[in-house]
Amino acid sequence: MRMWTVIAGLVGVIGLIVTISPIEREPTPSLQLRRFEVHDPRSTDAVLTDPTRSQPDEHIEIDSNALDISVFNSGDQAALVTEIEVRVLYAAPLQDCALMQGGGGDLMVEAHYDLKIPNQLPELPHRLTKPVSFEVNPRENGRFAITLGPEHDGPIPSVYVLDVALVHDGQKSPLPVGKAAVLDSPGDGGLLQFDAAVDRGDYDCFEENLDILEGADEFDAKPSRDLQQLRSHVKRLVNEYPSQRGTPACTGPSSPPLTQACFTFSGREVAFEVKLSAPATPNNTQVYIRLTGKELDSGIVWAASYGQGRWDAGDPQFYNPEDRFVASECESCLVSGDERRVVAFSPRTSLLATREVEVVVELRSLTTSGSWRTVAASAPFVATRG
Repeated sequence: MRMWTVIAGLVGVIGLIVTISPIEREPTPSLQLRRFEVHDPRSTDAVLTDPTRSQPDEHIEIDSNALDISVFNSGDQAALVTEIEVRVLYAAPLQDCALMQGGGGDLMVEAHYDLKIPNQLPELPHRLTKPVSFEVNPRENGRFAITLGPEHDGPIPSVYVLDVALVHDGQKSPLPVGKAAVLDSPGDGGLLQFDAAVDRGDYDCFEENLDILEGADEFDAKPSRDLQQLRSHVKRLVNEYPSQRGTPACTGPSSPPLTQACFTFSGREVAFEVKLSAPATPNNTQVYIRLTGKELDSGIVWAASYGQGRWDAGDPQFYNPEDRFVASECESCLVSGDERRVVAFSPRTSLLATREVEVVVELRSLTTSGSWRTVAASAPFVATRG
């Protein structure tokens, strides 16, 4: 009787187990990142405003950065992206090497970016958000792009490193997308301002900017193409105009009143020093430098003239036998000395794209006809680029 009771109990338990059904799992989305790219600049609508004029605003198009994001929903329910989150990790305005600030007057450009970066950030990292509504169907891919740029565009770009993430489906932690390094104003403005810096001899400026551009490399971010091009361009300039100084090459004793002449040039400067045994005559004395070399199609001339108690020098310039005029003014040149000595410096080294030059220094005076006549000259000597 007990055995039948036990068997009956086991059958009841088995029947109980059989009748229990599994709990059904609710459909859920599962969003995954497929690809993240920094695209070439694309056109964005913008408004150009000039507060100083009564004319209506002008609608224009400007280039803007574009971040291309591809995702995949491996879940069995549609996924909904509700917000784009961007953390600004690095923000550095480039130095103005061409004195372009204010060049546009009071003109203001406001572009219709998807995400606007404030021109002045209180601190870093700085969090920016953009509400969106982007749905990805179950087991399908989704792709979208966002444009970004500054609140107000200016002539000098800034460098940004951005950490992008997607907020979706009420998840506490956003989906990491990746880091991007971009210029806030794509285009060739940066290239042009660095070329202008060479003309002005402001080599320190593009060296400082190279440090700013390379500062973005520390974040292991995907760089935009225009940022890469600008960095390569500035690095080439730094290498082309190295900071080391040249070694002066000097003559021995020369014919009076020319006592000694020295010349030096490097990737960033050219300079000469001339000493006289007799005082220079105001408005009647000129030091004339002639440079020749195998790599120079034509010679280069450089002159400094003595006026009322001071010397003035012009830019070095290519020699033209049909043009006897030699520049006498140079905004970026430095000239010093007295009636028996003159030292001149010019940053216009782009005229000396050579490794070695032969130098002749002449001392000139004015004739009654108003032309310069050579009264003393050094023997030719060779100077090597530093």
